[in-house]
Amino acid sequence: MGDNKKKGKPIEWNVDDTDCHICTSHSTGNHGYAQIWVKDTMILLHRYMFEQTYGLIPPGMFVCHTCDNRECINPEHLFLGTSADNSRDMAKKGRHGKAILQLKDIPVIRRRLAEGEKGVDLAREYGVVKTCISNIKNRWTWRHIA
Repeated sequence: MGDNKKKGKPIEWNVDDTDCHICTSHSTGNHGYAQIWVKDTMILLHRYMFEQTYGLIPPGMFVCHTCDNRECINPEHLFLGTSADNSRDMAKKGRHGKAILQLKDIPVIRRRLAEGEKGVDLAREYGVVKTCISNIKNRWTWRHIA
């Protein structure tokens, strides 16, 4: 487990088998990124970790993940890019904006949930937020897929 004590609540994480640092101390928002409060402002924790390691993020720049894991806060997995850079990176990796899941994934996710797998585990595996899996389970999204 990692530990990075800054002012306020300590930032703690577990290291997974791909060397991603998965935050265990701070909650994630609906977007799937861990977040931290700094001087009454909510900041996405991967951006915070980038700044603590490499310095300020220029206006309009994105902090992108080489690992494609929104939960990862490992500064070695983070790089700066423009919106266009981020889009090219997603396309190169076969991810296109919000369409992370593919049609073929939906019946598999529903079956695995019915067999007792946890939504949080499936969300992590598929690189989506827990709410996305819940919405699939409850048929609030992907209704047209059996």
